[in-house]
Amino acid sequence: MREVERLQQSKKVDRNKYVARASATDPEAHVMRNGEGGTAPSYNVQLLTDTTHGLIVNVEATTDAIDYRQLESALKRCQATLGCLPKQIVADGDYTNHASVKAAESSGVDFYGSWQHSWKPVETRRARSRPCLHE
Repeated sequence: MREVERLQQSKKVDRNKYVARASATDPEAHVMRNGEGGTAPSYNVQLLTDTTHGLIVNVEATTDAIDYRQLESALKRCQATLGCLPKQIVADGDYTNHASVKAAESSGVDFYGSWQHSWKPVETRRARSRPCLHE
């Protein structure tokens, strides 16, 4: 119940319409969409890997359902684990956003990623509200 109350209070927009949910068996897990189209109490696992040597450098489980806020903390974990930062980082589209590119730049790391078709939150909401006729 405390986790539900905390989640409800942390919602900044539409707090009155938002209904927080938490697992009764694992209150630290957050309800997320899964591959089958449903929802379940889950964690989002972040992996840092060294592709040259084929090693997993660090593993972190988060309760953030999407990856777009994870790059800066991943770079900090890399620095803490290895004592240095990589020269380059390759990330999928969920990591490719302005904040991630700036975090990599300020750390002196070359960032390689793919921009989403619509990377601005406002554009994403608009794209979902009407069908795309030009694809």
